[in-house]
Amino acid sequence: MQRAWLVGMCVTRSNTRNVRPLYSLTGKWPEKFTRNDREKMEKYWQEKLLCRQERQSAGEKAYILPMFPYSSGRLHMGHMRVYTVSDSIAHYYRLNGCHVLHPIGWDSFGLPAENAAIERGLLPDDWTRDNITSMRGQLRDLSLTFDWDREVTTCHPDYYKWTQYLFLKMFEEGLAYQKESAVNWDPVDETVLANEQVNDEGRSWRSGAKVERKYLKQWFLKMTKYSEQLHAGLRGLEGWPNTVRSMQQYWIGECNGCYIDCQLLINGVHSPSTTISIFTSTPQLIHGASHVLVAPDNWILHSQTLGVPSPLTELCGERRVSEVEVINPLNGAVLPVFVSTVCEYPGRTDSHLAVPCYSEADKLSAVKNCLKFSNVLSDTEPRTLLNSAQYTGLTLEAAFDAVTQSLQRRNIGGYITSSKCFDWLISRQRYWGTPIPVIHCPRCDVVPVPYDQLPVLLPKLDKFTKKGGSELEKATEWRVTPCPQCGGEGSRETDTMDTFVDSAWYFLRYTDPCNPVTPFSRGAADQLMPVDVYIGGIEHALLHLYYARFLTHFTQQHDMLSTVTEPFNKLLVVGVVEGRSYKSLTTGGYVVPDNIDNTGEYPVVTATGERVDVEWEKMSKSKNNGVDPRDVIAEHGIDSVRLYILGRVPPDKNIRWDTGELVGVFRFKNKAWSLVTRFLRERAQTSGPQQLTPELMNKETELGKLLNRTISDVENEFEVKHDLCVVVYRLFTMLDRLRKSDRELLRHSRVYEHTLCAFIIMLTPMAPHTAAELWRGVSSAGDMLTDLDFSKDVFDQSWPTPLSVEENRSEIPFLVKINYKIIGWVLVPVGVTG
Repeated sequence: MQRAWLVGMCVTRSNTRNVRPLYSLTGKWPEKFTRNDREKMEKYWQEKLLCRQERQSAGEKAYILPMFPYSSGRLHMGHMRVYTVSDSIAHYYRLNGCHVLHPIGWDSFGLPAENAAIERGLLPDDWTRDNITSMRGQLRDLSLTFDWDREVTTCHPDYYKWTQYLFLKMFEEGLAYQKESAVNWDPVDETVLANEQVNDEGRSWRSGAKVERKYLKQWFLKMTKYSEQLHAGLRGLEGWPNTVRSMQQYWIGECNGCYIDCQLLINGVHSPSTTISIFTSTPQLIHGASHVLVAPDNWILHSQTLGVPSPLTELCGERRVSEVEVINPLNGAVLPVFVSTVCEYPGRTDSHLAVPCYSEADKLSAVKNCLKFSNVLSDTEPRTLLNSAQYTGLTLEAAFDAVTQSLQRRNIGGYITSSKCFDWLISRQRYWGTPIPVIHCPRCDVVPVPYDQLPVLLPKLDKFTKKGGSELEKATEWRVTPCPQCGGEGSRETDTMDTFVDSAWYFLRYTDPCNPVTPFSRGAADQLMPVDVYIGGIEHALLHLYYARFLTHFTQQHDMLSTVTEPFNKLLVVGVVEGRSYKSLTTGGYVVPDNIDNTGEYPVVTATGERVDVEWEKMSKSKNNGVDPRDVIAEHGIDSVRLYILGRVPPDKNIRWDTGELVGVFRFKNKAWSLVTRFLRERAQTSGPQQLTPELMNKETELGKLLNRTISDVENEFEVKHDLCVVVYRLFTMLDRLRKSDRELLRHSRVYEHTLCAFIIMLTPMAPHTAAELWRGVSSAGDMLTDLDFSKDVFDQSWPTPLSVEENRSEIPFLVKINYKIIGWVLVPVGVTG
């Protein structure tokens, strides 16, 4: 609510409030702020923050979400930076009366835990559980105000039960399917990688190993059905960085065609269950198709079931694959298959539907291979279809729509996508992941596990000794199970899901984390979704966000959400934390900083005198340039580190960790402490209310204007730009102005008191312990001039509102000069004219 303040007038002081000063639990305010004071202060307020039930207003919701961490066992400075940013934003919205959701959880399945357990002779579940316990304690030590009652853990059965539930829903829709495919094999981790998990050098994103090609039967999610929606949805994400939107747009590509699922003839025998998906940008011309071209690494040339001879590695040109033919799904024509090294396959595809009447290259290929073809396209404008059954006479545009819709109705493709898009490969040949809830039956084929039998639990292992080959294959008692359909002996699927599936919907579970009957209720999700600010590293700007958007679109289309289609309104990408690394010029190895002598002209290895190369690089154990957040906090304090992280550079920029730069933060905190000390001293010496001079009234007005500008700038940064280093700078500026104020303003100005209180409230998101203590100090002055409720802590205050400085003057001071010499001031009542 807007407050009107009387500026420069004598006021009647309020009654002294019974507020007990806090500091060191003595009721005495020390004039100097020492390290011992800081440690006691942060310990006291840390307990208050952790035990305190966060105020949940009935106001507008604010869903502030940092990306949840992988349960590695130890937080690093990158974690601390992300969570400091999210915690500051959450504090801001609470102070503005919002209903804030600020949850945390654990991305706890995956290869790193499995590999770490193998190396240590442990079980993955024991290793992960201990890590989560440790990391939970580390987060609490940082006084982060997470909603711990909403905590989720993806490896817990009460979470992955619902991951399996979502899989079965997609299975029912034909979106989850199994097929033979050329896959990326990581020889180090001994598992399949999705295409997105292989870098430009052909190496695994996690192990760094050179990826090999294998041909296996794998599980996929049909993301290509949603390509057009996902591409179109990016246009509405104005709160995302342009770079991230561009990455997603490039990844999806131009949605100008579709995939068509075609059945195969194998050695002349029809095989309805075996299909090949072929991308084409001209599906309306399918009646003119003469043959199919495939690349040498296409799966049909390497399938163990199709019986095609050994791969044609020496081929240069085109060769007929006589064992396999493709059935045109619209007219039943049998199309020969040729393996070709000269065809320019579109995008990321490895097959091509040849239409000679439309493509000169296809025509040359057909003529060379003595194939007949028909013309299905007129030469005159507007170009229309010929010899195309019911589509004859339609324009290209009308026929495109008609053919794709027909394909969709028959569930054989037709969904608009691009040649860059492909379905999501989710199979992983490892133990530590969500079990895929299907049973393979020799009589009934692939049978989904009934919903009332979820979750399919991972079996408890006695030992876990080596990589390679899923441990689930060896768990015979678990694997062999009755078929739900016929009751005969079946076998559980032994692949597990990619961990990206678990993290693709966790933000939805946060809205209703204890729901025992559905993944989340539509009412709860509709109330809290979408996420208002999503905060995390740039390394997740492509895959995770892409998958999360897909799952959200899917749940909305299946009535699990009412209107929300995009999960994240605003995306705040946080840069990495860099440390100074020292690299040997002779060996290229990284040297531990403690072994470096920096006293000379250039750094050298202490023991040998060898010169080293100094670089700023992302903190990493392998580079010996990381710092442990616990050590940093113990040395410098939580608030000092928070202010350094937030104030050094904008969140989206990389930050160089240099403890020497903390001097400015210490100076700021000491100035704030001395400011409150001075305020208490001046108020204690006040004999009674006094009229401010016109000169002081003008200074008071300028102070009020500074406050109003600061409030506006800080709000804009928190709500729009998220450049929190600007917030810290504005508070530094405001502090300097307050410290330079005349003592009479400290004693008698309501505007000064309001500005001081506003400064402390605006400091709260950035340095909550310090702000809480400063507030207690100011509250102890008694006889306050403002109408704030000083019986409550700073966390329960409302965000400051601008002062109506000019409008609320009863008198305006005018400077009097005679012969250019200042004589004095006169006060003129507001409204006097003439």
